[in-house]
Amino acid sequence: MEDDSFYHKLTNLNNTIKVPDDWYIVITDIIDSTSAILKGKYREVNLSGVACIATIRNNFPKSSIPYVFGGDGAFFLVEPKYYDSTLISLLGVKNIIKRQFDLDLRVGSVTMSEVIMRGGKIYYGSIPRGKEDFQFYFRGDGISIADKIIKDKISLNAHLNSSEIESKIEGVSCRLLPFLPIRGKILCLIVEPIVKIEDEDIIFKKFFDVLKKEGSLDRLKPLSILNHKRPWLSKFWKSEAQLNSGGNKIFQIYKSRFKVIFESILGTLFFKLNFSNPFVGKPSQYTERLLLQSDWIKMDGVLRLVLDITGDEKESILNILKIMYLEKKIFYGFHESPTAVMTCHLISYKGDNHSHFIDGSDGGLTMAANNLKKQKKEYLIKNDK
Repeated sequence: MEDDSFYHKLTNLNNTIKVPDDWYIVITDIIDSTSAILKGKYREVNLSGVACIATIRNNFPKSSIPYVFGGDGAFFLVEPKYYDSTLISLLGVKNIIKRQFDLDLRVGSVTMSEVIMRGGKIYYGSIPRGKEDFQFYFRGDGISIADKIIKDKISLNAHLNSSEIESKIEGVSCRLLPFLPIRGKILCLIVEPIVKIEDEDIIFKKFFDVLKKEGSLDRLKPLSILNHKRPWLSKFWKSEAQLNSGGNKIFQIYKSRFKVIFESILGTLFFKLNFSNPFVGKPSQYTERLLLQSDWIKMDGVLRLVLDITGDEKESILNILKIMYLEKKIFYGFHESPTAVMTCHLISYKGDNHSHFIDGSDGGLTMAANNLKKQKKEYLIKNDK
């Protein structure tokens, strides 16, 4: 199975490259995303995170800036020659997110050399998902160290933010219905190793052995042709139109709304009829690529998963995680979501030049991260006594 092969590579440090000392870690996230999610704005939070990735994919050479989607933001590894333009692009997205969704996007960065001074390490790799699509992944504790540095120091926004900076966001969409679980439950899970990086492979492989105990990893994928449904018009079409309009002028907004409505209705018709056309090509082939090119498992130093599992599988998974936690090898957090959701970035419908980002429908990965933070806090209190 392709996913089994993919995650075999993901859990092998030998497949990665060490991040050079002069590179930057750039991190974006929605400030107080939990409150926004609890107010029902989880799709706007997801759209904001994917918008950050979209502006990088749209404006820089392919695969030049490795990235990972985090649910409420994204993580980027940036070499010096792209650093200034990356920040400008992301600050432009920040302005759009604030204007369109009234959400505050944090944009921060730190040099790899500073992370190394704090004892952190980051390695990265990429695995082809097609001729034109890659999934990047990061290994090591350096991302979490960079995140802490950025949140502790004065935000870059104070120095570089300007309401005049704009970014053009194109191709971000969320037109599929949420993916109902087929096997039982949607479990959003985050696993953070706390062993030496050289020992992480053993931890991850042991965990994946539990996931594969009853069969291929593919069975746990929360999306398939069986629960893949395309409505005539998504419930969140206005949010998509707002984001892609970029501006606040009435003409821009209504032009974007008309585009989303037209593309949604025409596209759904093409997909229902599986009618080859100049926009999508063969719809069934696009759907096949979409299901393959989705990041239902991702790695940004921690392992993030959105799984469709049975009750027994959930028990087995949480049991092995609890054992590893008691052995002081990991921290973990989890959250059950009613459905899984996909946010897409389309450079082109044709071929495989499109990527699809997965989360729980109620901000599942963000809620799982909150539970992981609580576990860490409780652990530190307990072990300080």
